[in-house]
Amino acid sequence: PSLTSTSANKNSICIFATGRSDAPPRCFAPYDFIEKRERFAHDRMVSEWIAKVAKDFVTCFITKDRWKYIVKGLGNTLQIALAAVLLGILIGTIVAIIRSTHDKTHETMRPGPGRTLLNIANWLCKVYLTVIRGTPAMIQILIMFFVVFSTARNGTPVAMLTFGINSGAYVAEIIRSGIMAVDEGQNEA
Repeated sequence: PSLTSTSANKNSICIFATGRSDAPPRCFAPYDFIEKRERFAHDRMVSEWIAKVAKDFVTCFITKDRWKYIVKGLGNTLQIALAAVLLGILIGTIVAIIRSTHDKTHETMRPGPGRTLLNIANWLCKVYLTVIRGTPAMIQILIMFFVVFSTARNGTPVAMLTFGINSGAYVAEIIRSGIMAVDEGQNEA
């Protein structure tokens, strides 16, 4: 059957099937045709972009073996993280013990070299915690690599040490707060 087009109103286009009288007219807004054409063009551009990205990925990472850099970087990241956690726990435990011992016993200790050493150690720990927790890790890395270890050729051990020192400050406060939260009666029991 042939189709004829008439307009029911200015905002729509209605198509009538001339061979069938019982078929209802099908009406479209004029912008539907434009949207479909634009949507088709957009979908084509997206599919071309996806194909280009896939081709570039294969070229860059598979063909030229650049995936090895990512695997090596992942290995370095895991080494740095593990070493930093272990060093952070060690440093943090020592600092937390010094700080909590000073906070709980410095008033009841008798004067002498032990009390003086504990006061000095507590002061050093406070300075360490204030400085390390108060500066960004990126600044600490830069200072350690370019100033403290300026002759180092490999940055991985420097990163392990720096992140370990940074982690130790936070671990120290976590452990110290846990120790200080225990009631005196619980300590005696």
